[in-house]
Amino acid sequence: MDLNKPVLLVTKKTFYERYGLDLKNRHFISRMQGDPGIREQLHKEYEENLEAIAHVERFIRGQGVAIEMDSGVECLSRSDIPVDDRFSLVVSLGGDGTLLAASHMVGKAPVVGINSRPGKSVGYFCKASMDDFPSVLEEVFSGRFQPASLMRMDVLVNGQRMRPPALNDVLYSAVNPAATTVNLLSFEGHEEVQKSAGIWVSTPAGSTGGIASGGGDPMDVGSHQMQLLVREPYRAKNLEYKLDHLFFKEGCGITNLTPEAAVYVDGARIVHPLVYGDIVQPVVSATPLSIYL
Repeated sequence: MDLNKPVLLVTKKTFYERYGLDLKNRHFISRMQGDPGIREQLHKEYEENLEAIAHVERFIRGQGVAIEMDSGVECLSRSDIPVDDRFSLVVSLGGDGTLLAASHMVGKAPVVGINSRPGKSVGYFCKASMDDFPSVLEEVFSGRFQPASLMRMDVLVNGQRMRPPALNDVLYSAVNPAATTVNLLSFEGHEEVQKSAGIWVSTPAGSTGGIASGGGDPMDVGSHQMQLLVREPYRAKNLEYKLDHLFFKEGCGITNLTPEAAVYVDGARIVHPLVYGDIVQPVVSATPLSIYL
């Protein structure tokens, strides 16, 4: 590892920091002030997060490595994040949401996740916890521990590649969650007009998430294909969809026939709006994520 380049530490913001300190949301503050139990819990989470950040930062600086910092929540809120390979390593401190934010910031730089609250935060992609992160980072800095490669997914809209690539999944649906999503799905010479609650498309790494909750199948994390699942398909009498659950590497297209629709990347914060007739194509990204697992 080239330690002449800085390390990027991507952190999360707790509810108290984001809604209380940053946004000063009056409903949030009012509820917190009116309930001592909630106030105490939120302050505790905030202080624990600050302590974890300071602990990891001190350790990295103690290794003689330059460090830059960014907030994962803020990173996720940007719709077009530039790929930045100025860093020798990206350290994600939080849970899987923070690691997703970190993954959106990098192209080739490897990522290592530290679960800041084991037992309370899901850390499926996190190699380390607050208890063992020093030994893990030492192995990483020394080069004794090598990263794995996880497939990511790019989304093309009318042939234009959207950023960032998805590590978990993308959701195509109507903007209004109560509205019916209408689309034309094309695959290997077959076409099908569908009505549903939308379409999940997942990577192997994301196949245990939203798509699994909707009835999809877990995939081997080392696989190099994508999985598509139509959500809550509208099944009229004598209507049976043949393209409602697919595994593919290429050749799938979704033509949007919904007046107000969008593609959501790895959750709700990165949104690509669609207009009637837009064509969405999920493709295997040319830049897999390098990650310590």
